[in-house]
Amino acid sequence: MKLMNELQGVRIITEYMDSKRHVKSEHTENLLRLYASKYSLDHPDVVIATDDNAFNFLRIYGKQVFGHVPVVFCGVNFFQDDMLEGLDNFAGVVETIDVRRTLAAAVALHPSIRQIAVVVDRTPTGRSTAQALKEITSAFSNKIDFIMLDGLPMTSLLDKVRALPQQSVVLLLNFNRDADGRVFSHLETIKLLREATALPIYGVWDFFMGEGIVGGMITSGKGQGMAAASMAVRIINGQAPKDVGVNKQSPNRWMFDYAQLKRLGLSEEKLPLGSQILNRPPSFYEVNKKIIWSLVAAVLFLTGVSSIMALNIIQRRRVQAELRDTAEKLANLLESLPIAPFTTIPEPLGRFTYVSHNVISITGFQPEDFLDDKDFWSKRIHPDDSGVVLDRLGKELNLKTEKKNGLDDERLTYRFQTARGDYRWFSDVRRVVSYPDSQVRRVAGFWQDITAEVELRQETERSLQQVIQADKLASLGELVAGVAHEIRNPNVFISTNVPLLRETWEILEPLLDRAQTAGWELDTGGMSVAELSQDMNDMLDDIMVGSERIDRVVRELRDFASSNERSQPQAVQLNDVVKKTLPLVGAQVRKTFKRFVLELDPNLPLIEGYPTKLEQVVANLVVNATHAVRPENQSNLLISTRRMESPQGVILQVHDDGHGIPPELREKIFEPFFTTRREKGGTGLGLSVSYRLVNDHNGVIFPVSRPGVGTCFAMVLPLHLDRCLRIRPAVLWMDRDEARLERLVLLGQDPPASECIGARSSEELSRALAENPNIVAVCLELESAGTEVGELLKSIADVNPLLIRAVYTDNPDECAAHDKAGSLADLVVSGPLNLDLLRRILRFNITNQLQVTPVARGEK
Repeated sequence: MKLMNELQGVRIITEYMDSKRHVKSEHTENLLRLYASKYSLDHPDVVIATDDNAFNFLRIYGKQVFGHVPVVFCGVNFFQDDMLEGLDNFAGVVETIDVRRTLAAAVALHPSIRQIAVVVDRTPTGRSTAQALKEITSAFSNKIDFIMLDGLPMTSLLDKVRALPQQSVVLLLNFNRDADGRVFSHLETIKLLREATALPIYGVWDFFMGEGIVGGMITSGKGQGMAAASMAVRIINGQAPKDVGVNKQSPNRWMFDYAQLKRLGLSEEKLPLGSQILNRPPSFYEVNKKIIWSLVAAVLFLTGVSSIMALNIIQRRRVQAELRDTAEKLANLLESLPIAPFTTIPEPLGRFTYVSHNVISITGFQPEDFLDDKDFWSKRIHPDDSGVVLDRLGKELNLKTEKKNGLDDERLTYRFQTARGDYRWFSDVRRVVSYPDSQVRRVAGFWQDITAEVELRQETERSLQQVIQADKLASLGELVAGVAHEIRNPNVFISTNVPLLRETWEILEPLLDRAQTAGWELDTGGMSVAELSQDMNDMLDDIMVGSERIDRVVRELRDFASSNERSQPQAVQLNDVVKKTLPLVGAQVRKTFKRFVLELDPNLPLIEGYPTKLEQVVANLVVNATHAVRPENQSNLLISTRRMESPQGVILQVHDDGHGIPPELREKIFEPFFTTRREKGGTGLGLSVSYRLVNDHNGVIFPVSRPGVGTCFAMVLPLHLDRCLRIRPAVLWMDRDEARLERLVLLGQDPPASECIGARSSEELSRALAENPNIVAVCLELESAGTEVGELLKSIADVNPLLIRAVYTDNPDECAAHDKAGSLADLVVSGPLNLDLLRRILRFNITNQLQVTPVARGEK
């Protein structure tokens, strides 16, 4: 149809050469003179040549008759590329016959045949076809004899066909001229053969189909013509013939005649795959299509009329009922929105009269759960929100039901427990609705899941608090600088005079001892000289210890205050910073840890920064690690550096196997003066100072901690100070389903600020763990992990025991999933997998139950 539309408006002129019947050269010369006269002044835009004779005529005389007009050929047999040598205005489609597959089909359909009679003439096309056939028959010669019926008058040919035995098949190739020179059309030839024998006749041309042949791999003249016409349209539209080219793939296909298949008792199931059955009798539906559709239309019309009449009767009888249900019907219009409409009676804990099916997608519960149990909704409100919500709802509804109309919306926000056990933030909007001409009232409203919005606001608030915290640190730095100066001066006086006082006491102490021995009366307040001496020494020691502690606090305050001072940045090798710092804290490390491992990347690039500040950060992190473990335990410390490719930077990690950071303290560790070691002399400034120093480098410092297992503090620095790193806590997913994995990775765009990384195999998982220090949890799809899920979880725990390890599966058998995952899985999710629900469950467990410490991000 598209081709016919493109040919609209194109004038088509057809010239019949009749060269099959007139083969003498005089006929060709007459055609040459005729065409040259007709088209000398009226050249066409394109010439289409069908069959070999027309193609050869145009190859020889085309330019003489039509000039350089483009020529498109089709139906050309035994084409060779050198035929178009020097003819760049030719394009077309080659016609090839597939005798081999036609013979194979005949042998398959008639396994008992022993002889194939080949009918072909001795025209040039016939001789070429016969020659090609000889190259094919060798594949069948072991079982089948081939008889060539060529070079015969038609009468002799028919006699030989009549004499063929029953276990024979006739293969009709082309027969247009017999040995006596008589010319026969294709239809005349097949008609005579069909009258002469009842044996199966196979062919390779579509013009024999429906005339008596069974079928075969058919060369379609129609297909050739359509292909040539399409090429001609392309040329008319401006494409050059050489760009159109020659299509050497003849559009052949399997075709079989329905009548012949039935006559010979051949099953359609034995035909080659994709075969087209021609001349199949029309079905009852095809014969009576108009009658059937008329009856269907009449039935539908009568049904419609009956339905309308019944609807009118029902509407007249149930007007009051329809008015009462108006709110419910209006709610149905909201089914396609991301909300769950509902209606209740106007009471604080009123019974629900309607709940949309959308509630399934946001809660996991069925509407019937809310309708059947009056208290179902209220029992699933978070305990911290329940009292406020119900109290406010009761007051507002009582107030509005007293009004003439209650058109003000009541908006509530609370946490609601879903079917999977997690809490989601809901927006609950309600309105009291009065029905016209009725005292009946309903509360119409809807629920909407606003968890993402709430978490976004919370993340925004956290970011704001970080900015405020940074500002507090800056202000505090100015304050403590002055305080430290004022404290240091009197402390210097104390620390300087205590040694002098001790020397004086060392002079007086023996004098007092001799005086007491000599019997002098000394007023010592009832104490002996020995007791007085001991108390004096203890007091001097205490004064000196206190002075040293004051001096240490003053030094830390000065460090804190001076951390924002800007010296000139320089190229820094982080490995050298670590090596220079270790001697300062080496004694504490050796005293605290049984095993100390230092892994420094020898290929670490230089960074731009302040080496003194970085030395202080390293020292603070190491000292912090010594405070996190007990010396009597077999504790380990690992300090490592390595390069990061994305984002470009370097990373230092200090990993201890101490008691970890308690969940309730995780957001306070970077606050100034916050410490859990106040009674042991802790000042609470080490991590806050480190936070600020790393922030001066536009870097990031964050811990990944697991109570009872240990803590790993990571410092990530950009290569240049004008680059600001932004790193979020990441969840690593391993799933063989690429579509599901892609969705999981995209979930990282949603709040809270977490990143999702995908892996399709254990190799990709290992690579991701090595390249991303911000990974806090690994989630494995059970079937993707296979039978080695236990070993994979163990390898993850060995590499980084701080990571949360979760397993999820479509298998609803949770016990089986737990058995496969083993004890190393912190979380197992089983059952029909809903990706959004899975994300919420994993985020709930990882954030609220397993308490992974969130990333602290530096801000400029």
